[in-house]
Amino acid sequence: MSDTADKPEPPHWLDPPRWWRRIRPLRWVLAAVAGAWVAYALGWLDRLAWKDRTLPELLSVGTHPDQGLYTKVAVGVRLVDSFRSYADVVATTATLENQGYSDYSLATRRAPDSSRYPMYRFETLRVPEYRHLDSPGELTLQFFNDRLFEAEFVPTEPERYARKIRALGLQRQANARAEKIDGHLRIASTVDLAISQVGRHLRSRAYVLWQDLRLVDERTQWDEAYGAIPKRIVDQ
Repeated sequence: MSDTADKPEPPHWLDPPRWWRRIRPLRWVLAAVAGAWVAYALGWLDRLAWKDRTLPELLSVGTHPDQGLYTKVAVGVRLVDSFRSYADVVATTATLENQGYSDYSLATRRAPDSSRYPMYRFETLRVPEYRHLDSPGELTLQFFNDRLFEAEFVPTEPERYARKIRALGLQRQANARAEKIDGHLRIASTVDLAISQVGRHLRSRAYVLWQDLRLVDERTQWDEAYGAIPKRIVDQ
């Protein structure tokens, strides 16, 4: 028998190199990582979710340069009762509990952190059995990036409450709505409209609204500048 029969054939020039054969178990992992980076560079994975973040947000580093414009804190104005604008959620819930209100709920709606846009976070505190001017109703407190900017009170008995809110000094308009602007503070009411004959026919909703116009404008500016950027909104 010839000695050449037991010799292995020399590798063909088209055969994969030896190092490639050694990493066979890792091929799919390497291919997936490489594909993810290519897709990210091409902007294909803006809506791919990974837990609470999108893949581009996981790969992005740092914060948006305008972050400070939408998280700054200023001297607040008094909204309803002792609640002041720019107060954070922790301080506001502490105020509620100090006043004896423990039955409240907190809901959060936010976009995951990203360097493509500034912080975007809304919290809503609801107190179903609140009393304003000694009248029962539901209080809703709204926060933009952990700063209180709006309070809304919906009275359970609008007719009785209507007589009490005259103390707020609102100017009644021709359509029975009422409003007052004092510096950064805006107060608006639909209570008189809701209890009128027209309002009853239209089933108008009775409420009083307190707003800090600085934060309202800031929220509008955020939407105009960054609202069109694809992002995944997370509700908690």
